[in-house]
Amino acid sequence: MGVKILPAALSALALLVFIQLSAALQVSIGIREVIDSRLDFGRISVNDSYQEYRLFWENTGSAACRSRARIDFHNVSGLVYTSWSSEHLLPAGRGEELALHSILPPGNYSAMLRLYYCNEILNAGEFNTSVEEIYGNENGTIELLSLKTQGDKLAISVRSTKDISDLVILPERYPIGWIIESSKVGIKANETKEVFLAFMPATNSPTKISLAAASPGRRPATKEFTVVFEGKKDNIDIYIFFAALAALVFTFFLKRKGKL
Repeated sequence: MGVKILPAALSALALLVFIQLSAALQVSIGIREVIDSRLDFGRISVNDSYQEYRLFWENTGSAACRSRARIDFHNVSGLVYTSWSSEHLLPAGRGEELALHSILPPGNYSAMLRLYYCNEILNAGEFNTSVEEIYGNENGTIELLSLKTQGDKLAISVRSTKDISDLVILPERYPIGWIIESSKVGIKANETKEVFLAFMPATNSPTKISLAAASPGRRPATKEFTVVFEGKKDNIDIYIFFAALAALVFTFFLKRKGKL
């Protein structure tokens, strides 16, 4: 005997299915996040000690983004130097001024600007720049003393014999594939100051880099350092400690047995 479904029951069933499908559709509908931005190239400043490039980067999308700028400088021989800005976390609708610095040898350069944001890379354009050898003639004002790593930062000790309001610390030479930021700070006469540069190395092996400290009117101070990664050094210290402890315990055990 077949089962009869009344028209009213069919209507109720259809209504129930429609409600469930509507609910499913409503769950799957959301606001699509948009990645978008706006760039204003503000100022290029070339003084007698270093070059500075400032631009304003605005996150006009709907998703928060980590953003940083990069400039590659080329001459007729190829890539000469790569400059990086600091990284900024920009919420939607917010902007930030990004500053990049370089110490380029005298010559003519073509520069490629790139923006890194939300795991995207934007080729923002090229420009030309020239550098003349017009370094200030004041020597010995700034001294780079030491370098050590602290997590994802380089801690650099700097000393100055005079008050300086616009001292720039930046990498002069470092391996391709690394990111090392620059920093502009103020320093008092006869003060020893620790300056931190964020960096992302491509290896954890000891690596030589050259740093510079520059300020208008003064010749840049440069110095070569070896980057030693503290985590690796700490592991070696732990191994040495446990090896010494094991040797001490073994010696004590042999003495107790009368074999020493």
